[in-house]
Amino acid sequence: MFTFNDRQSDDPALGIYRVLRVFFPLVPGTTDRTIDIPGLDGAHDFGRDLQPREIRVQFVLKQDSPEDLFDYVREVAAWLSVREAKPFIYSYEPDKFYLARPQGIVGLDRLMNKIGIVEATFIAHDPYAYALDTKTATAFPATNSGAVSCPAIITATLAGPVNHFKVTLDGTDDYILLDKPLATGDVITMDTDKHLTTVNGVDARPDVTALSTYFRLPAGEFILVTEPAGIALEVKYREMWI
Repeated sequence: MFTFNDRQSDDPALGIYRVLRVFFPLVPGTTDRTIDIPGLDGAHDFGRDLQPREIRVQFVLKQDSPEDLFDYVREVAAWLSVREAKPFIYSYEPDKFYLARPQGIVGLDRLMNKIGIVEATFIAHDPYAYALDTKTATAFPATNSGAVSCPAIITATLAGPVNHFKVTLDGTDDYILLDKPLATGDVITMDTDKHLTTVNGVDARPDVTALSTYFRLPAGEFILVTEPAGIALEVKYREMWI
């Protein structure tokens, strides 16, 4: 079974008799970045980028008459007809979702007028799986239990005035430095996905130093360090898997 567009495939209103298969590629395809150099055997490797992930599903519609069958065919068509990606959740991993939408033709093969086999290919342009629930860390070390690094929203509420505010990913050279005087009660938010820093909801990116890096939280344990030291942080993040 699977869930898409906020409906489970076993919803009686969809009339799905059985889900035959859900096919996931173990790893999405890759776009390999290489350059051929005269006189060099092979090619110089500049790494790769992951391509969108395709999820293929096949399920059976079965009713007592052709007319009943097509009532459900129309219901399924409305369910799958979306313009934007929606969460796709596989029943064997109910704590994770992909953002996907059907791509191309959704096929319908009719058997004996009362049975229809539907085949659809969902495309997840973002190939990663995401945790259904976000995590919040207020003490360190904290843990990213996902398989890959993930962005975070870092929030600090100042207990006293400071001349600057800096957050460093411990063990690395990655930090975000907000170089401006800040007052008691100021709320600083750093979104490492959107590359956005605000103070009390106001855009403060002009005061973020040029060498700052909107880092991602590595898989496994991580520690965030503040400067000045001892400033309490709230870190929200959604774990990711390939």
